Amino acid sequence: MQKLPEEELSLYASAIIKGSLNGVLIADENYRFIFANEMAAQITGYSTDELTHMDFRMLLSEESREKVALYYKLRQQGKKVPQNYEATFIHKNGTCRNISISSLAVNIEGLPPRTIAQVLDITEQKQAQAHNEHLVRLYNVLRRVNQSFQKAETAGELYNDICHIFTEYGHFALCWIGVPDEKREVKIEALSGPESSYMNKLSIRLENPKEREGPTAQAFLSGRYQINNKLQDNPTYQPWVNNARSHGLQASAAFPIIVNNRVEATINLYSYETDFFDEDEIDLLTEAAADIGFALEKMAGEIREKEILKQLKLSEQRYHTISEMISDYTYAHQITDTGQLSPVWTMGDIQSICGYSEKRVVNDNLWSKLVHRDDLDIFKKHASLLSKGQKSTVEYRIIAKDGRIHWIQDYAFILQKDDNQRQVVGAIKDITLLKQLHQERAEYSEKMTRIYETLADAIVVMDNQLIITDVNEAAITMFGYKRKRSLIGKPAMRFLNADALSDVVLRLKGLEVSEKLSNIPMKGARVKGKSFPIEVSFSKLLDEKEKWIGLVAVVKDVTLRDRKNREIKSIKEQLENIIANSPAALYALEVRRSKQIPIFVSDNLPVMLGYTLQEFSHDEKWWKSRIHPDDLKRVLDNQKKLYREGHLIHEYRIRHKKGHYIWIHDELNVVRNEHDIPIMIMGSWVNITERKMAEEELRFLALALRSVNEYVSITDLSDKLIFVNEALCQAYGYSSEELLGQDVRVLQSKNESENPVKKISAATQAGGWQGELINLRKDGSTFPIHLSTSVVRDDKKEPIAYIGVARDISELKDLQERLLQAHRMEAIGRLAGGVAHDFNNLLTVILGSCQLAQLQFEPDHAIMPLMTQIEHASDRAAQLTRQLLAFSRKQVMETKLFNINNSIRHMAKMLYRLLGEHIELNLILDDDLGAILADPSQFEMVVMNLCVNSRDAMPNGGKIEIKTSTVQFSDVPHDSPDLEPDVPYACMSIKDTGYGMSSDILPHIFEPFFTTKAEGHGTGLGLSTVYGIVKQSHGTISVDSSDSGTTFSLYFPISSPEKVEAPAHQVLDLPEGRGHILVVEDQLEVRTLVQNVLKIKGYHVRAIGPESFQQTLDTSGEFDLLITDVVMPRITGVEVARAFSEKYPRARVLFMSGYTSDIIKESGWTISDENILRKPFSPRELLSRVADLIPTGKED
Repeated sequence: MQKLPEEELSLYASAIIKGSLNGVLIADENYRFIFANEMAAQITGYSTDELTHMDFRMLLSEESREKVALYYKLRQQGKKVPQNYEATFIHKNGTCRNISISSLAVNIEGLPPRTIAQVLDITEQKQAQAHNEHLVRLYNVLRRVNQSFQKAETAGELYNDICHIFTEYGHFALCWIGVPDEKREVKIEALSGPESSYMNKLSIRLENPKEREGPTAQAFLSGRYQINNKLQDNPTYQPWVNNARSHGLQASAAFPIIVNNRVEATINLYSYETDFFDEDEIDLLTEAAADIGFALEKMAGEIREKEILKQLKLSEQRYHTISEMISDYTYAHQITDTGQLSPVWTMGDIQSICGYSEKRVVNDNLWSKLVHRDDLDIFKKHASLLSKGQKSTVEYRIIAKDGRIHWIQDYAFILQKDDNQRQVVGAIKDITLLKQLHQERAEYSEKMTRIYETLADAIVVMDNQLIITDVNEAAITMFGYKRKRSLIGKPAMRFLNADALSDVVLRLKGLEVSEKLSNIPMKGARVKGKSFPIEVSFSKLLDEKEKWIGLVAVVKDVTLRDRKNREIKSIKEQLENIIANSPAALYALEVRRSKQIPIFVSDNLPVMLGYTLQEFSHDEKWWKSRIHPDDLKRVLDNQKKLYREGHLIHEYRIRHKKGHYIWIHDELNVVRNEHDIPIMIMGSWVNITERKMAEEELRFLALALRSVNEYVSITDLSDKLIFVNEALCQAYGYSSEELLGQDVRVLQSKNESENPVKKISAATQAGGWQGELINLRKDGSTFPIHLSTSVVRDDKKEPIAYIGVARDISELKDLQERLLQAHRMEAIGRLAGGVAHDFNNLLTVILGSCQLAQLQFEPDHAIMPLMTQIEHASDRAAQLTRQLLAFSRKQVMETKLFNINNSIRHMAKMLYRLLGEHIELNLILDDDLGAILADPSQFEMVVMNLCVNSRDAMPNGGKIEIKTSTVQFSDVPHDSPDLEPDVPYACMSIKDTGYGMSSDILPHIFEPFFTTKAEGHGTGLGLSTVYGIVKQSHGTISVDSSDSGTTFSLYFPISSPEKVEAPAHQVLDLPEGRGHILVVEDQLEVRTLVQNVLKIKGYHVRAIGPESFQQTLDTSGEFDLLITDVVMPRITGVEVARAFSEKYPRARVLFMSGYTSDIIKESGWTISDENILRKPFSPRELLSRVADLIPTGKED
């Protein structure tokens, strides 16, 4: 495996750090950060710049600062410390947050020690964990509260147990239960918790205007719970806020305890934390308060029932005892002869019974009038018995003076005195209360009998020997009998399955130490011993001495329930198996107060997100924090649509435990109750990440195909187009609708010599094809393309389509043509340069020989005109070779500073003669024009060629304007891209009024041998020569032509802002020369001419060919000057000059060349106008240049 280079590895590491989902921090040995990534800035709230150079201890909370600093130092010392640990820090916004830290000490040789730490914000995780732990504690509290219901016998005991449970197991700072007294002041019934002393100063009076606004009073008055999550900020809590602050209490809750639809008490809870009571807390505590109220109702009912029974029993006993001893009113009345009653003696208060005085009752014979009309017959019978001398005891009702009805027991008998007088002796007792007690007992007994007989569960009463003494109708039916006697008197064990008999006996014996046993699973036995499942609850029967006298068993037939449970279990197992093996994860949410509370989540849903069941959270905030931020608003907005339509399908991203996001397909349905209120949401999740990735890949590929500049097409196997991208449509001028379904031949040019489609299809199936074609646009125009094809195969490797990728190669073809043309031009240039070189040698000999011959004759000699004609012809031939060299850009440039105005004025007379009388020449010259660095003679050739070209464009006459000016561009003209901005240029424009040039001719005018003139009327070198000279002079030329004429504009960089005056014409009159000259030239004629010219002036000359140079150098004496040709066989002039200068360092060198100075420049030899002589040259030019190089005063 190839190891990654350090530089590449460093780039990857940097990318990982920047993109890490953990904060990455690097600290030096002085606790200061020297690096922080963007995630670290996001976690702390500070920018990376703010974190850099910050002492990390300043970020930590006080309780974490010492621990983290200690671990930091120990790790730098190489000692073992925990790899991962937790701490708390202060966020920039002031909040305290939890982080997990993983650190590593790094010691690199030559560098100070560093510590790298990765930090992860676990605040939400810790909060969720704390919340879950708190809910678990609350569930434990509720469980224990429900258990206390079974043990407590009085409300006081229950209140004390509840307060203790909430503070001991719920970790509340304080719990108390208050009940208002007759003065409407809340009294503490029970109290528990470490902050119990808070209650010492507490006063809550329901009639006090301020105190009635507090949470406890409001819970009493409104019957609704009161939550204060920030006590310090609640204005209604102001009477107690200082006391709460001194105890560190931050939040409180008051829940009403409602018994029989009336608020009997409130349970009050306090916490050290703000925002302690959330929705889940409130729901659980509300449920607990309701359970306490129900328990109190049940307890009150049981107490009331026991009290009634006890009172009935006591009343009966009291009645029987007292009634034997005393009555409310006793009397003895004498019966007179007339039958009237006369009081003998009385005892008691009759008025307290009937409301009338004893005197009135006796004297007015009022008693019989007070008897209730419905009981008159009873009273008359009582009187009749007495009249017969019999005893009588009766009960009847009287109507007292205040209208109330009293029950009276009347006992009387006739006492016969010794004197034969008779007295009625009796006792009257008010038994109204006793009657009421009897009535209540009868009603209660009737009620219990109805319950007993109509209860769906069987009730079996048995004595202490477990013999059945009574059963209800449900028991008869349950055990399969028709009459009670089939069960009564039988052992209870008979109706229990024999297999469970021993276990049942042990359970029943257990009742001796326990008052109740509930829901004991057993087997019952019906008629013929058929068993069935039952659940039995047992209660003891006790006599008045609390002695066990029997049992009451409540039996529930659970056959149907067990069958349903088995069916449910089977269905559940099937569903769990389906869910476990399903790609979908199911869940159910309970809708409670517009909140969605998870009540079921299939096991594969946490796995889908990478969590274990223990790590998974049902908290709504936990869920929202994991939805992708870009999707969260859409997901929440969809909730309205869900409730409105009852069904929703949407897709979004959710964060996996590892930090990456997965795509979820979420389908939800709303379940409503009979009032059309949402009560539940059923949903399913499917992980569609791979599908989304595939869709994204397909979308990307489709987008790529549509976006690439190449022309992409896909055809079926019958060559019908089934896909084209946008680039292809734009290139061919079609829309995609026009092309799809068409044969690919619609794009083929009609000029193709043969049909290539068949050949391309066959080659594509064989592996692919590529090549060039001519294609046809919609508008009929054609253009060349390069096409590459390949075959598309299915999963079975069978071809299903062809794909082609093409590109327009028009520009490439044009570039190839231009490159080929450039190669042709270069070849022509080389040929022209070679021809000009040979011509220059010949012309040098002809011109030199002619001028030497003229020296031999008198000026008026007859041969002199012929000599002059030869000289003129040579000049014209020399000019032609200079044009060839200018075209090839290899002529020798004798550059100097000159003013183009001087050159134009110098040429003016010649131009007038050259152009003819039918052409008007106008000169508009800028007198302030700066000098340029170029060859003046070459510049004059440019002016002459352009003027001749303008003249030929105006055969019928016209105007030529030559204008000069200084120009400087801020923005370079588009037709002269070689110009530089903000650089001063000397501009010369030559404008004519000829017929101009068409747009198809303009691109070719500077090509050599290109001409629009008739055959024999133009060489095609004029403008090409102009172009070559301008470019070699570092200038730029542009042309603008229309029907009304043509303008050539030439731009040369100004080398000197100073004006250069035209040199005065000097007559050459050279003195005799002195010195030794070595001439090296491969052409004998030129070599001989140079030698003869120099000798005429007295120079000592040795002329040799290049082949003799080395020998001459080794054997000859001193030389003052070397004159050498540049281009020679075997050895160049530069090589000759270098060898010569090594031997004669003080000697000078003069190069002769009409071809190029490139060889000299490329060799590094420093050249100037004085040490190069351009061919063809005249004897006068040769002698003048030599005289400049060898002082005339030199001695031989």
